Amino acid sequence: MELFGDFVYEERTDVYKFVVKRVINWKLASGVLRVVGNHIEDKTDSDVEAICFNNLNISSFPTGIENFFPNLKALTINSCGLEGITKFDLMGLKNLQQLTMNGNLIKTLPNNLFENTLALEIISFYGNQIEFIGPNIFDSLANLKYVNLKMNVNIDACHKTYGCGTTLSDLNKMIKENCQPQIHPVDFETFLE
Repeated sequence: MELFGDFVYEERTDVYKFVVKRVINWKLASGVLRVVGNHIEDKTDSDVEAICFNNLNISSFPTGIENFFPNLKALTINSCGLEGITKFDLMGLKNLQQLTMNGNLIKTLPNNLFENTLALEIISFYGNQIEFIGPNIFDSLANLKYVNLKMNVNIDACHKTYGCGTTLSDLNKMIKENCQPQIHPVDFETFLE
């Protein structure tokens, strides 16, 4: 995968970021192989704290992005047709504080998804097709402040530690009730007949 875009400084948030404008997907190579763009004066790849993919066709998660931007704190992949995400996709993004993946085609959030990204504070999977979520997916995230799971197949909820919203405990109950496979006890007498 090759990424072409613009390096910009967002004054409002005081963040230097890379905004991806075009992606070339390689069938025989996975992950990010090259990043093309011109830095703002006195800035380098190490200064980049955020990367944004919006309305692009991405065939797979951009793994290896941390090799270019080692201090990445925010990753946004919105409306890019991404169908899945695993803990291996997030490996190497240990400084990640914000993960926004709105408007994709993701159906499953595995229980161990955030195993390698313990610094996460903000997570959004708004408007995907989520049917299954691991039962303890948020347990290891001590700094979690916001989770947006609104407008999905089996869940439509948002957790905020500030202001009004669903508590994390209530969100976990909703996940257990709506996003877990239902196991029905077997009536052995009926089964053996």
